[in-house]
Amino acid sequence: IGLSCATLDDALDVAAGKLGRGVPGGASAVAAALRAREEEAPSAIGGGVAVPCAYLPGAKLSASLVLLSRGLKVSTPDDEPLEMLVCFAGPRDSAERRVALAHVARLAARDLTAELKRARTPAQLLARLSQLELYR
Repeated sequence: IGLSCATLDDALDVAAGKLGRGVPGGASAVAAALRAREEEAPSAIGGGVAVPCAYLPGAKLSASLVLLSRGLKVSTPDDEPLEMLVCFAGPRDSAERRVALAHVARLAARDLTAELKRARTPAQLLARLSQLELYR
């Protein structure tokens, strides 16, 4: 919550640190996979949200939320600063990941970032996510 990152790569490194637990190659493998995917297809979906994915064969699907204190000036579909990353790591062919991506996109259209930025503690953030889950 309220992380300060100067670049998208910094934010990806934060997510990779969380997602790398239990993954062969650890955080560095996740960070490399996230960067490679971003180069292939940028993950910004609008509303201040990006959904980077690290495709790692054999890894169990996991996710990490990075909520930034200041938006990053990167290319986005709506020209809004990037304020939140919902990062995924796992196999490319995960149906569960595709469902989660669709859910994040729906929530982003409903101003997900503004809602989550109101949280001041991890407990508040989890409570807000639970409330938003009801609108699925």
